[in-house]
Amino acid sequence: MKTHSDEWFARQQARLLEPYKNTRRYNYIPAVVFVAAYFVTKDYYHGWQNLLYSFLDVSIFFRWRWEVSFIADVVLWLVALVVQIVALVFFIKTFVNVVRCKYYENVARVQAMDYLGSARVVTLTGVPGCGKTFSGGANIAIAVAASRWAKLKSDYFLQHGMVTRWKLEGNTDAIEKFAALEESYIYYAEREARYIPCLVSTIPLRDLLGRFSYVMTPEVEAQVTRVPEYSVLFKDESGLDSGASRSRDMSLAEQATYRFIRHFGDFTLINTDQRETGNAVQIRGVTDYNINLQRQETIMAPNFAWKIFQKQKNRYFRRLQEGKISREKAQYIGEKYFYREKYLETIGFRKIPYTHGGANGQGTVFDRGTYIFPRRGMADYDGRTWWKMYQAKDKPIDLATWETLLVGEDEVRVRDQDDKPKRRTA
Repeated sequence: MKTHSDEWFARQQARLLEPYKNTRRYNYIPAVVFVAAYFVTKDYYHGWQNLLYSFLDVSIFFRWRWEVSFIADVVLWLVALVVQIVALVFFIKTFVNVVRCKYYENVARVQAMDYLGSARVVTLTGVPGCGKTFSGGANIAIAVAASRWAKLKSDYFLQHGMVTRWKLEGNTDAIEKFAALEESYIYYAEREARYIPCLVSTIPLRDLLGRFSYVMTPEVEAQVTRVPEYSVLFKDESGLDSGASRSRDMSLAEQATYRFIRHFGDFTLINTDQRETGNAVQIRGVTDYNINLQRQETIMAPNFAWKIFQKQKNRYFRRLQEGKISREKAQYIGEKYFYREKYLETIGFRKIPYTHGGANGQGTVFDRGTYIFPRRGMADYDGRTWWKMYQAKDKPIDLATWETLLVGEDEVRVRDQDDKPKRRTA
């Protein structure tokens, strides 16, 4: 019985962590293959143009001796000609894809250097599925946290050389602030191999090195739990616990956290919510701008490879349903197809248009642009992170059924005093 080894699973997992490399490989290799095919089949003596013209000259047929060797040469010439022309055409197409791939990769890398500029608080808004968590958490927060960690390390080592001078001057304020900076640096540095430095989030984020983010609890906002300096705070669906309804009962400590977010620890706050006015007024008041995401589009996806894979997968499903595959073979093929699908989903980029607008739902648009991200993102997160909040998830499935195209009075959902729906069950 064929089985996949632990090393095989490790290789498959590793491949999923290389979005840029996978995209380059998918586009670069065909271009090399086609240009190689062009030069291999090239008739350097006659040139394919002259060869083609010869076949178009009818008078040449009368001078040919139809021998086996001659016919074989003619067939080989024709095959070479067809291969050469096809290779040239497809090389041009693949070369265009190579240029596009390089362009989008450069755009994505340049954007990652400075997503927010000088902003300290932003909120990504948009309808469900537009890419708020993907953009804000799996890409922007990851990149900003990396930048803040580099800044933290730089400031620590630069200020470390000034401590002696500050002590001679009696500059206790500078020494006290450096002590806080040093403690923050040491905290993140000691845990850098396992956790993402400078990233604290309300949902689990895991970068391409396998490191998780730190947990942003309500105690962080209430100043009960201390956060290291220069940290990036990512709040997914911030309206859940910091929504507009909290504007009146938010504690003074929480209000101060938002008001003095730069002063307390030089923090950065990235929120996501479906509405521009979804956050409490205390958060909207310090928000630099809202990033409204329009939609997300996949570009440079491996369409050809995906079509082939879909045919293979459908054939596998059909044979499985017909009982033509043993359990052991089904497991073997299923594991292979599982990772193949995951691999193909890493190839390409995501294109997400956005607008920068007023922080208080004013609707004023002062900037437009387009985000380019690697298709799989720079971090993993569960697209159904909030699944456990579904109150009916542990209940048995018992849906009512329709038996006619007309709706009668007994099908109308009427609510009683307890706000419980009355309905006909199947």
